[in-house]
Amino acid sequence: MNNLPELNLSEKTSNPIGEKFVVFTLGDELFAVSAGKVSEVASPLSITTLPTSPEWLFGITNLRGEIVSIINLPKLWKIEIPVSFAKPKLLIFRTKTGTIAIATDRINEIINLGEDTIIPNEENSHFYAQATFETKTVNLINSENLFSKIAPF
Repeated sequence: MNNLPELNLSEKTSNPIGEKFVVFTLGDELFAVSAGKVSEVASPLSITTLPTSPEWLFGITNLRGEIVSIINLPKLWKIEIPVSFAKPKLLIFRTKTGTIAIATDRINEIINLGEDTIIPNEENSHFYAQATFETKTVNLINSENLFSKIAPF
């Protein structure tokens, strides 16, 4: 006779169904993008500002020989979010027009959200939806839509 607990086959034992999102922080607010769209997360060695660039272009960096444009989302959206960018983490995206990064204060985690937890957001054009994860509101960003509005830059 073994002392192993019985498996309850009515419980789900596989991974939850849904989409994975990379959650990041800007100031005190949480944002997320589809994990499938993110190529990598990087910490830039240095960021070079460009004197005649748009205000929302934080700068550029050299990522293993590739020049990456870095977007400052609060400046792009013209909203007040107190960000520090003291030690920014970059979410790197490969697009048709080149490699683009979003500057973040911090990368939090990767979460799995089911369709039933995502609420479409029609009031704010910057976020296509919101979700609640562990009692916190997360603003979901469509990166393809975001980058199509700024390209070519």
